[in-house]
Amino acid sequence: MPTTIKITLSAPPDIVQMAKQIAAERDTSVSALFANYIRAIHQANHPVVKTKLHPAVEALTGCVQLPPEYANLSDKELIQKCIYEHYGIES
Repeated sequence: MPTTIKITLSAPPDIVQMAKQIAAERDTSVSALFANYIRAIHQANHPVVKTKLHPAVEALTGCVQLPPEYANLSDKELIQKCIYEHYGIES
């Protein structure tokens, strides 16, 4: 596990309550929620240079059309849904 450093943040009580509620809804901690938020901002401001795909992989890009109800699912949610639909296993 990576080393973590404890920090103290200050926020109005309503913001703290919102953070706790969001963290509970996502089954995570406020610390993890904060870390993910900072990571997302960093990634948005510092895009990763994409590597060149193998031609065989490149040919597959865009070959699958997902149903509209799958459009807003994250990669993890999509994989979980497919596993459940195919095998009947909740992950």
